[in-house]
Amino acid sequence: MKTDYLDNYYSRLGILPTATLEDIETAYHQAAWQFNPENNSDPNSIELFLRVKEAYEFLIDQAKRTDYNKLLPNDFNPFEEILINTTFSRTELAVSSAPQLLYVYIDMMARKKTIDENSRDKPPLNICLLVDTSTSMAGDRFNAVKNVSTEIIRSLGRDDILSIVSFNDFASVLVPASRVLDSRYAEEKIIRLRTGGSTEIYKGMQAAKSEIMRFYSPDLINHMILITDGHTYGDEEYCYKLAEDSSRQQIGISAIGIGEKWKDEFLDKLTSIAGGGCEYAENPNSIKNILNEKIQHLNSIYANNIQLEVKTPENVDLRYDFRFKPNTAVIEPTGNKYSLGDITTTQSLSLLLELYVKETPQDTDMMTLLDGNLSISVPKSTETNRTMQFSLTKKLSTNPEKVPPPPIFITAMSKLKFYRMQNQAMKELDAGNTIKATQILRSLEDELMSRGEPALAKTIHSEITRIQKGDTLSAQGKKQIKYGTRSLVAPSKDTEMKL
Repeated sequence: MKTDYLDNYYSRLGILPTATLEDIETAYHQAAWQFNPENNSDPNSIELFLRVKEAYEFLIDQAKRTDYNKLLPNDFNPFEEILINTTFSRTELAVSSAPQLLYVYIDMMARKKTIDENSRDKPPLNICLLVDTSTSMAGDRFNAVKNVSTEIIRSLGRDDILSIVSFNDFASVLVPASRVLDSRYAEEKIIRLRTGGSTEIYKGMQAAKSEIMRFYSPDLINHMILITDGHTYGDEEYCYKLAEDSSRQQIGISAIGIGEKWKDEFLDKLTSIAGGGCEYAENPNSIKNILNEKIQHLNSIYANNIQLEVKTPENVDLRYDFRFKPNTAVIEPTGNKYSLGDITTTQSLSLLLELYVKETPQDTDMMTLLDGNLSISVPKSTETNRTMQFSLTKKLSTNPEKVPPPPIFITAMSKLKFYRMQNQAMKELDAGNTIKATQILRSLEDELMSRGEPALAKTIHSEITRIQKGDTLSAQGKKQIKYGTRSLVAPSKDTEMKL
């Protein structure tokens, strides 16, 4: 038994089918406030508001609502107090044996009522800072990590739990997990930290997870923050397995890569498995901002451990899952599961799915694209874990209506274009197609100059020169291009919702 679709009027308002007319009115006014451009400067807010308005006008009419309810399956189970808006790039798919692309934009936001409640009774943090103390960390970058770690200690609330683990060849618990932290003792331990040895991340992750588990509770925000500047050798698969186990236990993992020697593909995949994200700290000065923003993000979480478990028919592939908000990342699957991340009190969780439809059936007018389960965890809620069954379906037509894609896709694809261009260029380089890669990078350079990003365009120009001389991309240049174009996708600070 599956629901027919994820996009429905009840989910748009964050209410249950048993909602009263008063509930519908209240939910609509709260949603209208949240999507009002005066309170939410996200360029998609107006379009999402119109979808909420459509849902309200339909459900407030009792006759229309009665007819609508008859179309819903018996096991229909939307999330209460989470607004879910699902938008398709096309209204119909063509009946055809030729491949077609379909994009799905999903926006999930907590209702204002839940935001207000969360701000009064915020889930405490249970976090572990996992700090690389290998020899290569010595100098300004290590001093910056130590300084910001002491700042974080001073910023924690009285119910928050902190542990600090250092690692090189071995892992050491520098500050054991404690609910009543002796800040002077912790700061003294950090000040005395010294560098030495090589980098073995798995041992550090094991120790960090053990500290988190000492006070583990689904009512806490359980999270590991890894800070490193180097490669780990021979233990990558063990790290991935630990990340999978952590995800199942509702423990998130984020990472900060410092400098140019760390392996970005490894940290991106590692954090994606556990629903977190990887940030690039190009220099010591950026470490403080990134780490402080991460703590602010964790402090604003309403729902976490959001998982998408999917099944597609043989003629459909889910080829791409990109998270726009609250932090940008390509979401890599673990089997058929995707760890989507968090919904915060200041931003929605926004995703873009790319579906590759190999062919469409000719004996039906509706096609199931994918189905499965969407699950979330809401700390300190009476129902901590919630699961919603769903399907995404699309109408088929021999003569589909030709209409432009909704504005939400024009905005999304224009933001994503630069990141995908650099990604394609890197793939061409890996395949040895330097001419094709250079052509893509030149186009990207021109696009960035026209957009007003001269520093990033200059970096690309320098790397093109290296390629033409027969060299490979520099480690620093590759990261600057990858994370620089990804930062262009990220929403600016002024797109956060005003509370």
